[in-house]
Amino acid sequence: MSMTGGRSADRAKLEMRVKSRALRAELFHRATPETYVRAAAHFTGSVEIPAGGVVAGYLPIRDEFDPRPLLEALARRGAALSLPVIDGDTGRLIFREWRSGDPLRPAGNGTMGPESGKREVVPDVVITP
Repeated sequence: MSMTGGRSADRAKLEMRVKSRALRAELFHRATPETYVRAAAHFTGSVEIPAGGVVAGYLPIRDEFDPRPLLEALARRGAALSLPVIDGDTGRLIFREWRSGDPLRPAGNGTMGPESGKREVVPDVVITP
């Protein structure tokens, strides 16, 4: 690939990211509490979580979709929850057990996550922004 083609692709990716972020911000500002409840109902009716399965979620930052109603619904159905953190020793992304109300600490990239004493898990399902 020529240098020109690479720059053109990079420019196109950047433009797509800018447009996607603008759309996400617009959707965030139009969302109501009912939006999150309906999204949780749609997810739980569409995605099968294995018995005793681990679901990795996230805590929203800026204008990200808020998955907390969904995570709470999944916990009520018996799913174990986890959140991502950047492992301080290795720099790898890992997932630690989490329950609503657990103490949180900075987890990397401006996010919050479970404290280091929480067990590391491997999720069956990952929910991302």
